[in-house]
Amino acid sequence: MAKDSTAKQSDTLQIGGFTIVKDGEFPKQSASSSHTNYNVIWNTRPSKKQKTVSTNWLIFDLGFANYRDQTNYSYAQAGSYLKIMRPGDPAVNEGSTTLNTGKSSNVNIWLFMQRASLSKNVLNLKYGLGLEMYNFRYDSRISFRNAPAPMAFNDSISFTKNKLYAGYVTGIVSINYKKLIPAWSNILTR
Repeated sequence: MAKDSTAKQSDTLQIGGFTIVKDGEFPKQSASSSHTNYNVIWNTRPSKKQKTVSTNWLIFDLGFANYRDQTNYSYAQAGSYLKIMRPGDPAVNEGSTTLNTGKSSNVNIWLFMQRASLSKNVLNLKYGLGLEMYNFRYDSRISFRNAPAPMAFNDSISFTKNKLYAGYVTGIVSINYKKLIPAWSNILTR
């Protein structure tokens, strides 16, 4: 019967999923040299059986919000989306939608996110439900109105805080592929 080299011995060290075993000494080449062989074994047997369904509750994402403005302002002005409310007010242009990027934020709260195994924990279905919230802070006096028709205009009011909020309820569904690492024994021998 073969002896288990990973049994509790003074020449065996367990670090996480690795086992380091001191095999012994090679014959001495000279009086001043001695070589010891160490085998590093990666334990591939999971300590717990992997679940076919795993769930995470209340996941928070924090980030900065920004956008690339590629608006054709002459077309938007002709389509009456951009207005001049009072005579003498400047027209809405590229500078009107400049963001304060340090204060523009994105917060996501995922109520749950779940992974269900479709094929031996290699191919998985991931799905979840959450809230996405964007706060765009402007450095300009731009205002938005929805009535009587959607429009944007440069306001005459000097705002202390000018922000646009957009919020969404989001549902996600994705297919996830998790590549398995092959089991290696005696990865490193010195």
